[in-house]
Amino acid sequence: MMTVSRWIDELKRQTIQADRWVRQRLEQFQPYRHYAVQPETWNSQYRGLEWDWLNDLDELSRYAMIAGYIRRLKPGGSVLDVGCGVGLLQQQLAGIYKRYLGIDISVESLKMARPRQDSSTHFLVADAATFVPPYAVDTVVFNECLYYFEHPFEVVAHYRSFLKRQGLVIISMYHETTPTRIWTGLSQRFRLVDGIRLEHLTGKDWTVKVFTATGDNFV
Repeated sequence: MMTVSRWIDELKRQTIQADRWVRQRLEQFQPYRHYAVQPETWNSQYRGLEWDWLNDLDELSRYAMIAGYIRRLKPGGSVLDVGCGVGLLQQQLAGIYKRYLGIDISVESLKMARPRQDSSTHFLVADAATFVPPYAVDTVVFNECLYYFEHPFEVVAHYRSFLKRQGLVIISMYHETTPTRIWTGLSQRFRLVDGIRLEHLTGKDWTVKVFTATGDNFV
């Protein structure tokens, strides 16, 4: 027999799912709009510790899943973490990679990340849309940042020439802020290796997908 508490929780879950379904359908009839944020805004938010919640336990699953894919598919390789923030993913990857390079447009976020720099780990301030890596990498990660770009497909394609043979692109996007058309467009342009949908008890959920640079489907 369902208790009142469990009934309320189930009602909330169904309400969230219904709301998401409606918004996804409406997106199909609206032009794509990226989340445009200026560097000074990012810097102010990081100074104010407004992004500290990304280190909460309910955010762990997507970081762990990305790290798991890299551990299984490209262990001991080189990683480019686009939009790395304070380097939370790097902490999950410690011991997995040979070289790690995290880039972000926010100077303030990288101030928090750089104490972890060493001979194999580096953080650089850079505009991800035009950044040219100093070396070829095995994996490029877009962890909750792709919807901030005006031209997301072009940004992903930009990094193809910097991937080693059979290199991977791993993308994580939060359902509440992700236009469905981004995933649809990626599926049309890139070859899917694997993917998973993650849902936390709080109702937060993400999709994490792995694409490969090998194949004719890349733009």
